[in-house]
Amino acid sequence: MNPDIQHLIRLQQIDSEIDAARRRIADIPSVQTALAARLDRANAALAAAKERLAANHADRKKIEAEVASIQTRLSKYKGQLLELKTNKEYQTMLHEIATAEAAIRSLEDRELERMEEAEGLTREMKAAEAELKSQQAAVTAERRALDEEAQTLERRATDAAAARTGVASQLQPETLRLFEHVARQRK
Repeated sequence: MNPDIQHLIRLQQIDSEIDAARRRIADIPSVQTALAARLDRANAALAAAKERLAANHADRKKIEAEVASIQTRLSKYKGQLLELKTNKEYQTMLHEIATAEAAIRSLEDRELERMEEAEGLTREMKAAEAELKSQQAAVTAERRALDEEAQTLERRATDAAAARTGVASQLQPETLRLFEHVARQRK
C-alpha cells in the first residue's frame, strides 16, 4: 500500500478525533445551562413552599386577631349583662354573647385547620430544602465532571493536533493541499 494513503487515512482519523472533541466541548455550555435550570427549579420549589407557609402563618395571625377582637366584644357584653334593666335587653345580650361565642369557635376551628395545614407545608418545605441540597450536590459533581471532561478533551485535541502536524509533514505538499481542500468541502 502506498505510504501516502496510510498517512491520509491516519490524517482523516486524527481530524475526526479533533472534530469529535471540539463538538463535545461545544456541547458543554448547553449541558451547564440545563444544570443551572435544574437548580433554578429546585430553588423555585423551595421559594413557593416558603411562600405558602408564610401565607398560612399570616392567615393564622389574622384569625387570631379576629378572635381577640371578638373576645374583647364578648367581655364587654358579659360586663353589660348586669347593667341591663329589661328581660328583652337581657335576652338580646345573651343572643349577642352566643353569636360571639359561636364565631370564636368557628374561627378557632379555622385556626386549627391552618395549623394542620402548616404542618404539611412545613414537611413540604423541608422536602424542598432536601431536594435543593441534593440537586446542588449533584449539579456540583456534574459540573466538576464536565470541567474535567473539557480539560481531557482539550488535551486530546491538542495532542491530536500535534500528531496531525507530524503525519501531515510526511505527506507530499500537493497531496496535503488536496486532502485539506476535500476536507473543507465536506464541512
